[in-house]
Amino acid sequence: MSKHLKTLTLGTVQDVIRLAEDYRLGEKAGEGKGLNQRYLALHGKVESMTDDQKDELLALMWVGRGDSGETLDMWSDLLETARLEDTEGKVGTLMGKASQLGSYLPKGLECLGA
Repeated sequence: MSKHLKTLTLGTVQDVIRLAEDYRLGEKAGEGKGLNQRYLALHGKVESMTDDQKDELLALMWVGRGDSGETLDMWSDLLETARLEDTEGKVGTLMGKASQLGSYLPKGLECLGA
């Protein structure tokens, strides 16, 4: 897929995007941010990933978000930053952006040329 992604597959990223979009649509429909089934499905997917996959997903999200100047040129630094977080911190960071993951991740993939 990309020389940048070593453990994260396109299929896994697409699953996260689909679940995040489903969660966002539920949120728009008034389901709120409580622990609804859509949120739990997304959380379960992220939680089931290895730490290396979570690191790459975080870096991909940051590149796709880009609002702090993150670029693909910074990939190694972004991965290192992700690796410094404990597992709960990684999941918390990703789930804190649950409703935006569906837009950040495709932009990140685009930056990777995927």
